[in-house]
This record gives sequence, C-alpha cells and structure tokens, in this order.
Amino acid sequence: MAGKIDAEERREEGEEEEERPVVMINVRCLCPKHVDEPTNGPTSESASTSSSSSSSSSSSSSAAAAADSEHQDEEEERHTRESDNEQQQQQHQEQKREEDDDEEEKKKKKRRQMNAKQTDAFLDACTQGDTKRVQVTIATGFDVDVRCRDGYTPLMCAVLNSNMDIVMALLKHGVNVNAFDCFQQTALSTACHYAHLDTVRLLLARGAKVDCGYPPLIMACRDIEDLSSYTKEARKSFLERKVKIIKELVDAGADVEAPDFVGQTPIRFAVDFKHKEPRILALIKQLIEAKKTQKK
Repeated sequence: MAGKIDAEERREEGEEEEERPVVMINVRCLCPKHVDEPTNGPTSESASTSSSSSSSSSSSSSAAAAADSEHQDEEEERHTRESDNEQQQQQHQEQKREEDDDEEEKKKKKRRQMNAKQTDAFLDACTQGDTKRVQVTIATGFDVDVRCRDGYTPLMCAVLNSNMDIVMALLKHGVNVNAFDCFQQTALSTACHYAHLDTVRLLLARGAKVDCGYPPLIMACRDIEDLSSYTKEARKSFLERKVKIIKELVDAGADVEAPDFVGQTPIRFAVDFKHKEPRILALIKQLIEAKKTQKK
C-alpha cells in the first residue's frame, strides 16, 4: 500500500516536472568574446562612407569652381571680341566719314571753281553789254545775284556802262536792287557816280534806296578821275546829268547833309568839284538853304 502511494507520488511529481517550462540559454551570447562592445566613434565602414562622401563633395566643389572659372574666361573672351569688333567698326566708320568728307570737299571745290568761272563769265557779259549771252545764262536758272570776290553784282556791272537792256533783264528776274559790294557801293550809287541819268531813274522806280550803303548823293557830287578824257560836249553832257541826278535824289528823299562813313557831307565834295562844275556847288548850297527854310 505504501509502495502504491509512493508510486503515485512519484507519478504526480513527474507530471509536475513535465509541466515546468524549459528555458533555453544561448551560451554564445554569454561568451565575452562574442559580446558586441559599444563604441564611441564611427565604425570603419561609416568612416569609409564619410571619407568617400567628403571626397565626392570636394571633387564636386572643385569641378563647380573650375566650371565657373571656365565660364568667366569665356565671358571675358567674348566681351574682348565684342569690344575689338566695336572698335574696328568705329575705326571703319570714322575712316569712311573722312573719305566721304574728302570726297565732298573735292566736289565742293570743283563746284566753286566751276561757279567762279561761270560767275566771271556772267559778270563779263553784263559789263560788256553782251545781252544775248546774259539772257541765255539767265534762262538756265543762273543766280542773278552772284558776286565776285569784291562783291560786285551783275546789276552793278550792267549799270557801270549803262547797259539798259541787261539792267531790265536782271530787274525782270528779281535781282536785288539794293545789294552792295565790299565798299558799300550799290548799283544806284554807281549810276550816280558815272552820271547815268536814265539808269538812276529806272533804279529809283524799282525800289532803289537813297540811304542804302555809301550815300548815292555824295557819289553824285564827286568828281571822276577820267573826266579829262571826255570831249568838250561829252563833259558838258556829263555835268548836266550830274546836276539832274542830284535833284532826282533829293526829290526821292536824300538828305543833302547826310555824311559818309568818315563824316564828310555832299557839300565837301561839291567844293572839290567846283573848278569843273560850279553849278553842283551852287545847287547843293541851294538845297541846304531850302532844307533850313523847311525846318523853320
């Protein structure tokens, strides 16, 4: 009985032992040589990765710097080329302008020479009374107010010898009747000096001014150097026309006391002329007295 009880107790203990769980221990984990020790620094693998990353970053920076430097060099080279091209263009344009200016100056000089020849020829025709040549030249559109170096105009040249047909042709084409030369002489003063009475009357009728330039009245009172070459009849006619011209000028409004550029008046020249034509001096005195009477 007791044996039976012991057997049952052992069986129960065995059952209890069977029910106790089994704990499995990994011995390797407990072995010191297999235990992973913590480390403060990077591992060789991470260090290698970091070094590789740094090298790659440095290489990238160097490449970028090299690219920037190359781009900057290209830009500088491009600017240099553009600047050189611009300078070359400016030099070419300047050279072209100089060549054009030289060519234009040559053309102007040639035109001046041609114009000078044409002007001289036209003035000669007016002086010599070549009416046909003057009319043909005017018909081409030639400037009737051209001047020579001393300022003489075609009208002055025509008046000089009282070429009335030419004077009429010039007036018809709008010549400036009051133009004066370098001595301030006008066509009217020239006609007065040489006693061209008909020309004086024509010029006054066409608007010639009695107070323009050198006073025409003084020119009417002045002697001429070549009067001695006149015949007796020609001299007489000349002096009579002078007297009539003085009257024409005064009637047109000329001042008998108006001075010239150095302050000399008509009576001053009439005194010098009295030994050849005392009537001029007498006439001037008479006109001066008449003027005084009018003022009173």
